[in-house]
Amino acid sequence: MLDFKEFKNRREKLSSFLGDGVAILMNSKEAIRNRDCHYPFRSDSYFHYLSAFPEPDSIMVVIGGKKPKSVIFCQPKDEIKEIWNGYIHGPSKACEDFLFDEGYALSEFHNLLPKIIKGKKIFLLSFTEKKSGIPFLTSKWFRENDKQKKIYQK
Repeated sequence: MLDFKEFKNRREKLSSFLGDGVAILMNSKEAIRNRDCHYPFRSDSYFHYLSAFPEPDSIMVVIGGKKPKSVIFCQPKDEIKEIWNGYIHGPSKACEDFLFDEGYALSEFHNLLPKIIKGKKIFLLSFTEKKSGIPFLTSKWFRENDKQKKIYQK
Protein backbone atom coordinates (compact mmCIF):
# COMPACT_ATOMS: atom_id res chain seq x y z
CA MET A 1 0.00 0.00 0.00
CA LEU A 2 1.25 3.48 -0.86
CA ASP A 3 2.20 5.94 1.85
CA PHE A 4 0.18 8.98 0.83
CA LYS A 5 2.02 11.18 3.33
CA GLU A 6 4.85 11.36 0.80
CA PHE A 7 2.47 12.79 -1.81
CA LYS A 8 1.09 15.29 0.70
CA ASN A 9 4.67 16.32 1.54
CA ARG A 10 5.31 16.93 -2.17
CA ARG A 11 2.24 19.18 -2.39
CA GLU A 12 3.35 21.07 0.70
CA LYS A 13 6.81 21.57 -0.80
CA LEU A 14 5.24 22.88 -4.02
CA SER A 15 3.04 25.29 -2.04
CA SER A 16 6.14 26.68 -0.30
CA PHE A 17 7.76 27.32 -3.70
CA LEU A 18 4.61 29.05 -4.96
CA GLY A 19 4.79 31.83 -2.42
CA ASP A 20 1.42 33.54 -2.71
CA GLY A 21 0.62 31.68 -5.93
CA VAL A 22 -1.60 28.86 -7.09
CA ALA A 23 -0.84 25.72 -9.10
CA ILE A 24 -3.70 24.17 -11.06
CA LEU A 25 -3.01 20.67 -12.35
CA MET A 26 -5.36 18.51 -14.35
CA ASN A 27 -5.25 14.76 -14.61
CA SER A 28 -5.46 13.01 -17.96
CA LYS A 29 -8.70 12.18 -19.69
CA GLU A 30 -9.68 8.64 -20.57
CA ALA A 31 -8.72 7.68 -24.10
CA ILE A 32 -11.41 5.95 -26.11
CA ARG A 33 -10.18 3.11 -28.27
CA ASN A 34 -13.40 2.48 -30.16
CA ARG A 35 -16.96 3.36 -29.27
CA ASP A 36 -17.35 2.04 -25.72
CA CYS A 37 -13.89 0.55 -25.17
CA HIS A 38 -11.22 2.59 -23.43
CA TYR A 39 -7.49 2.19 -23.25
CA PRO A 40 -6.23 1.45 -19.74
CA PHE A 41 -6.13 4.76 -17.87
CA ARG A 42 -2.78 6.39 -17.14
CA SER A 43 -2.57 9.47 -14.94
CA ASP A 44 -0.68 12.57 -15.98
CA SER A 45 2.85 12.20 -14.60
CA TYR A 46 2.88 15.55 -12.75
CA PHE A 47 -0.55 14.92 -11.31
CA HIS A 48 0.44 11.45 -10.14
CA TYR A 49 3.70 12.69 -8.62
CA LEU A 50 1.82 15.16 -6.42
CA SER A 51 -1.25 13.10 -5.56
CA ALA A 52 -1.31 9.44 -6.71
CA PHE A 53 -5.03 10.04 -7.26
CA PRO A 54 -6.01 7.52 -9.96
CA GLU A 55 -9.17 8.96 -11.51
CA PRO A 56 -9.45 10.71 -14.89
CA ASP A 57 -10.59 14.31 -15.38
CA SER A 58 -9.64 15.29 -11.83
CA ILE A 59 -8.25 18.72 -11.03
CA MET A 60 -5.84 19.50 -8.21
CA VAL A 61 -5.27 23.01 -6.91
CA VAL A 62 -2.24 23.66 -4.70
CA ILE A 63 -2.37 26.99 -2.92
CA GLY A 64 0.64 28.74 -1.44
CA GLY A 65 0.78 31.71 0.92
CA LYS A 66 -0.08 32.16 4.56
CA LYS A 67 -2.69 29.41 4.52
CA PRO A 68 -1.36 26.75 2.12
CA LYS A 69 -3.63 23.88 1.18
CA SER A 70 -4.35 21.37 -1.52
CA VAL A 71 -7.78 20.87 -3.05
CA ILE A 72 -9.04 18.03 -5.24
CA PHE A 73 -11.95 18.28 -7.67
CA CYS A 74 -13.14 14.87 -8.83
CA GLN A 75 -16.17 12.91 -9.93
CA PRO A 76 -18.82 12.46 -7.24
CA LYS A 77 -19.76 8.99 -6.01
CA ASP A 78 -22.15 7.32 -8.44
CA GLU A 79 -23.15 3.72 -7.84
CA ILE A 80 -24.48 3.28 -11.37
CA LYS A 81 -21.25 4.53 -12.98
CA GLU A 82 -19.26 2.33 -10.63
CA ILE A 83 -21.02 -0.77 -12.00
CA TRP A 84 -19.58 -0.06 -15.45
CA ASN A 85 -16.42 1.94 -14.75
CA GLY A 86 -15.19 0.65 -11.40
CA TYR A 87 -14.74 2.29 -8.02
CA ILE A 88 -15.06 6.09 -7.78
CA HIS A 89 -13.56 7.67 -4.67
CA GLY A 90 -15.67 10.83 -4.59
CA PRO A 91 -14.49 14.08 -2.97
CA SER A 92 -14.74 13.11 0.71
CA LYS A 93 -13.00 9.74 0.28
CA ALA A 94 -10.35 11.38 -1.91
CA CYS A 95 -9.56 13.78 0.93
CA GLU A 96 -9.48 11.02 3.48
CA ASP A 97 -7.39 8.52 1.48
CA PHE A 98 -5.08 10.87 -0.44
CA LEU A 99 -4.71 13.49 2.33
CA PHE A 100 -6.12 16.53 0.54
CA ASP A 101 -7.23 19.46 2.68
CA GLU A 102 -10.49 19.92 0.76
CA GLY A 103 -12.41 17.97 -1.85
CA TYR A 104 -15.27 18.97 -4.13
CA ALA A 105 -17.25 17.52 -7.00
CA LEU A 106 -15.76 18.37 -10.37
CA SER A 107 -18.96 20.25 -11.23
CA GLU A 108 -18.10 22.81 -8.52
CA PHE A 109 -14.75 23.77 -10.07
CA HIS A 110 -16.03 26.69 -12.16
CA ASN A 111 -17.92 28.15 -9.19
CA LEU A 112 -15.12 27.79 -6.64
CA LEU A 113 -12.07 28.71 -8.74
CA PRO A 114 -12.65 32.49 -8.58
CA LYS A 115 -12.75 32.31 -4.77
CA ILE A 116 -9.62 30.18 -4.64
CA ILE A 117 -7.50 32.39 -6.91
CA LYS A 118 -8.80 35.72 -5.63
CA GLY A 119 -5.84 38.00 -4.94
CA LYS A 120 -3.25 35.54 -6.22
CA LYS A 121 -0.68 36.84 -8.69
CA ILE A 122 1.27 33.76 -9.76
CA PHE A 123 -0.35 30.85 -11.54
CA LEU A 124 1.20 27.57 -12.57
CA LEU A 125 -0.99 25.78 -15.08
CA SER A 126 0.02 22.28 -16.09
CA PHE A 127 -2.32 21.83 -19.02
CA THR A 128 -3.31 23.30 -22.33
CA GLU A 129 -6.71 24.18 -23.71
CA LYS A 130 -6.67 21.05 -25.88
CA LYS A 131 -5.77 18.73 -23.02
CA SER A 132 -8.06 20.26 -20.43
CA GLY A 133 -11.17 20.66 -22.50
CA ILE A 134 -11.77 23.74 -20.36
CA PRO A 135 -11.09 26.62 -22.75
CA PHE A 136 -11.01 29.40 -20.18
CA LEU A 137 -8.30 27.81 -18.04
CA THR A 138 -5.28 28.71 -20.11
CA SER A 139 -2.57 31.30 -19.62
CA LYS A 140 -4.04 33.09 -22.66
CA TRP A 141 -7.36 33.38 -20.81
CA PHE A 142 -5.66 34.92 -17.77
CA ARG A 143 -3.79 37.42 -19.97
CA GLU A 144 -6.69 38.45 -22.18
CA ASN A 145 -9.69 38.45 -19.91
CA ASP A 146 -9.32 41.80 -18.15
CA LYS A 147 -12.82 41.71 -16.71
CA GLN A 148 -12.11 38.40 -14.97
CA LYS A 149 -8.69 39.63 -13.80
CA LYS A 150 -10.36 42.54 -12.03
CA ILE A 151 -12.74 40.19 -10.25
CA TYR A 152 -9.94 37.90 -9.10
CA GLN A 153 -7.65 40.69 -7.93
CA LYS A 154 -10.21 42.39 -5.66
